[in-house]
Amino acid sequence: MDAIAVFAQHIAETDYDDLPAELHAVGKRFALDTLGVALAGSSAPGCETVAELVRGWGGAPESTLFLHGAKVPAHHALLANTMMSRARDFCDTHDDIGLHINTSVLPTALAAAEQRGGASGREVLAAVALAGDMMCRMGLAVGTDRPIHFSAATIYGAFGSTAAAGKVLRLDVEQLIHAFGIMLSQTAGNIQCLMDGALSLRMQQAFGAQAGMLSARLAQRGITGARRVLEGEHGFYALYEEGNYRRERLLDGLGERYEGMNLSMKPYPCCRCNHAGIEAVLTLARRHRISADQVEKVVVSLPPFGYTSVGRPFFAGATVVDAQFNMQYTTATALLKGDVFIDDFTPEAVKEPQRLELARRVTVLRNDAIRAMKALAPVRVEITTKSGATHAHTVPAALGHPSHPMTDTEVREKFRKCAGHAVKTLPAERLAALVSACERLDELDDVRELTALLA
Repeated sequence: MDAIAVFAQHIAETDYDDLPAELHAVGKRFALDTLGVALAGSSAPGCETVAELVRGWGGAPESTLFLHGAKVPAHHALLANTMMSRARDFCDTHDDIGLHINTSVLPTALAAAEQRGGASGREVLAAVALAGDMMCRMGLAVGTDRPIHFSAATIYGAFGSTAAAGKVLRLDVEQLIHAFGIMLSQTAGNIQCLMDGALSLRMQQAFGAQAGMLSARLAQRGITGARRVLEGEHGFYALYEEGNYRRERLLDGLGERYEGMNLSMKPYPCCRCNHAGIEAVLTLARRHRISADQVEKVVVSLPPFGYTSVGRPFFAGATVVDAQFNMQYTTATALLKGDVFIDDFTPEAVKEPQRLELARRVTVLRNDAIRAMKALAPVRVEITTKSGATHAHTVPAALGHPSHPMTDTEVREKFRKCAGHAVKTLPAERLAALVSACERLDELDDVRELTALLA
């Protein structure tokens, strides 16, 4: 039996009360974080354009278009809402495999709940937990020593969105299998847009979420898809991983261990591969009272995956996406500003001569002693001042990792700061209501109470 049938049965038959209480607590924290990031993303370049396009298409008023004043067909809403959740590169990660989970599954679960005519917060939390766990398991089955040829967050996110939509829409086991099969017919996710600094990078998971919703609804109506989705001779692992995966990693502990417990939250709005380096720079600057004008040179030593992702030289004429995926730029910004936040990733900011000049003093090295291909840490930073002093610091796991978590206060402060970048200013009482709705999501009889606050 193909592993997809095992997942389908597990998703169809597992409900909120079957899941660990601590998993639901984590789910509520990440719901607040993801929606805050989406508020900030509503004003990001490209997002307003897509929202206007979607609103112009019209159609059945099924699901809320975040902050843009309309209800549209659910799959259209997801094209915009998931893009907003991804655009600032401020979304959660599973650091072992480089996945962004809630970016795909939370907007999908909310859109499906509205399309269905309402669903409880418990149903949404269960759908997000089950879909996210499947996404992570699909990535972990491959291991951490394989080269990166495609966006894992996009591909696994597409299947995660299918699972989230299918669970909220109450698909049975057979319908879920067909939904995943229909999704297999739509997989994509190349990373050339990352290499070229294109805005379409922000849309990769949105395309997957849109396709996931369509897959679930087509299966609900009786459209059939491939059955041997993951392990068939032309299935997912044959197509994307040349058959290199381990079934036991995919399924062992299913229903007992949930990977949602292992997600990291981002304190900085850029590629997670930058984060340990930023933290090391900020630690050294505070500890030794180093200002940007005192810096002679900085050396950042990254794992191979981090070096490939963010180790390219920064250059005049770089785009915002280039800056989000660049260790030289984020190091220079941390030294200049004492923080790294949304205002540091604008077309104006990436052209500032002072940042460009300081970025040239940053050398990024590849630490080949770290064997795991997708490792994000440890990261070592060494700062040499113009006086000749050298200071070094190593970060074993970046802030936001489960072993080094952000506090509840920091999570709420991130939400507040993100909301300050929304395309429309939200009154303080509405922001407070959003925080409350997320923190008591398991108590909501109908999540439309939450989505109404995002309208």
